[in-house]
Amino acid sequence: MTELAKALLPRRIAGQIVLLVFIAVLITALISAGLQYLERRDFDARAKQHFSMFLMLSAARLLSVTPEGNERAVIVDAMARSNPELNLRLTDEPLPDNINVADFPPFNFLARDLGPGFRLFSDNTDGKGPDAIHHVIIELPDESRVAATLHLFGPPPQPIVGIVQVLLFLAIVLPAILYWATSHLSRRLRTFADAAADYSVDGDHAPLEEDGPEEIRVAARALNRMRDRIAEFVEDRTRMLSSVGHDLRTPITRLRLRTEFIEDNDTREGMKRDLDRMNTMVESALTFLREGYRHEPPARLDLPTLLHTICDEFADLGKDVSYEGPDHLLVEGRTEDLQRAIENLIDNALKFGTHARISLTERDRRAVLAVDDNGPGIPAESRQSMQKPFVRGDDARQEATGGFGLGLSIVSSIARQHRGELELHASESGGLSARIKLPLAPK
Repeated sequence: MTELAKALLPRRIAGQIVLLVFIAVLITALISAGLQYLERRDFDARAKQHFSMFLMLSAARLLSVTPEGNERAVIVDAMARSNPELNLRLTDEPLPDNINVADFPPFNFLARDLGPGFRLFSDNTDGKGPDAIHHVIIELPDESRVAATLHLFGPPPQPIVGIVQVLLFLAIVLPAILYWATSHLSRRLRTFADAAADYSVDGDHAPLEEDGPEEIRVAARALNRMRDRIAEFVEDRTRMLSSVGHDLRTPITRLRLRTEFIEDNDTREGMKRDLDRMNTMVESALTFLREGYRHEPPARLDLPTLLHTICDEFADLGKDVSYEGPDHLLVEGRTEDLQRAIENLIDNALKFGTHARISLTERDRRAVLAVDDNGPGIPAESRQSMQKPFVRGDDARQEATGGFGLGLSIVSSIARQHRGELELHASESGGLSARIKLPLAPK
């Protein structure tokens, strides 16, 4: 849209809707006026045709009662001047071969009104069919002849045909115009709604363009400010928690050194286990904070190649991990982050089961990566909450591992960063099926 058009458009949605309705009504009025003009022009042409036929009929009757001589020439000359296009004249030219009296209704009408003793002949001189110019000759009872040139039209169109044409035009063209105009108005609303729906604190988002109607510009400006405030809040929180985590490492290290001076072995080993657990918890929290908000640019990568590499690494450690899927499937992402997410899912599968089965499929322009295990699984009512930080599963999945509830949270965060999602389902083997859905790379 040009700058001039933007300047002329009303700034508010209400004004643009009023303008749209006005344009639609104006188009309808112009169409109606155009159709009325065409109908009036056709009516005038047919009225002129009837007048010409009446003039020719009157001339033939008047000449039939007028003696031959100069009087007839005077009558024909006077009547010809009243309608020059008729080209009325006395003639002794031979009769045309084509007699159209029975072929065209106006000639039937003319022949019927002339009565007995008159003969009517016609020959097309311009075009074919009834809607053309006809060379007409009337032979009087005394065998003298008068000729004229008539532009005759075909039968008038039925009124219902014109009404149907108008209705079809209004039903097809006008809705198309309205749809085009309203889609322009609603495009900004859809863009705004999509930006609000796709927003996530885990990913990068370009500022929403502040254009369109005034209401949309105000809303877009408010959304941009809100996202900036949320990003600042998340960054401050991350920085604070990261600092706390780093600060906790020093006292944990000091406590670990002091445990060496405890003489009782059981007490010393118990404290070491608690400190190891605390250290693992701090490292997991720092990893979650660090991985949850990376801002490296994504790149195109072949997901099956990455999966084959990961499976080979686990196989080298003696783990039962297998892959099934295509040899090539491109996505956009950060290789390090996706590798960490997939390895987390495989680690979980091997912690709670004896094997991990990885499959990759393409569905609706998305790559669906599934990691299935044969462990105890997760109840359906707990699967959504398990993706939140520090939420642990039931005793069946946690008593032997002592996890801190951050593994699936990190995977979910990485998936959202890549405009994807993590879903948890029951696997066919009775365990858990963790599925990452990622959009395919643009072609």
